[in-house]
Amino acid sequence: KDAGFIVIAVNLEESADKIKPFAEELGMALPIVMDDGLAARAYQVRVMPSSFFIDREGKISARWLGVLTPSLIEKNLAPLL
Repeated sequence: KDAGFIVIAVNLEESADKIKPFAEELGMALPIVMDDGLAARAYQVRVMPSSFFIDREGKISARWLGVLTPSLIEKNLAPLL
C-alpha cells in the first residue's frame, strides 16, 4: 500500500472455512475474497494459480500462469510503480 499498490487474493476452489486456517497458518495478511466463478470467467482464468498485474487505470499489464517467484513479482511490478 505504501508503495502504491495492493495485493488481493481471489479464492475460487475452496470454502471460506478451509481458506481462513490456511491463510492464518501461512501468516497471510492480504485480503482474500471468495469468487463464485464470476471473476474467473471475467478474467478468463483457465489455470490455477493465475496472477494479474493491473495498472492504476485498471488495465491488465501482465498475466502469469502458475506459481510466482519473488523475481517474477519484482519484474512485473516494476513497470507499475
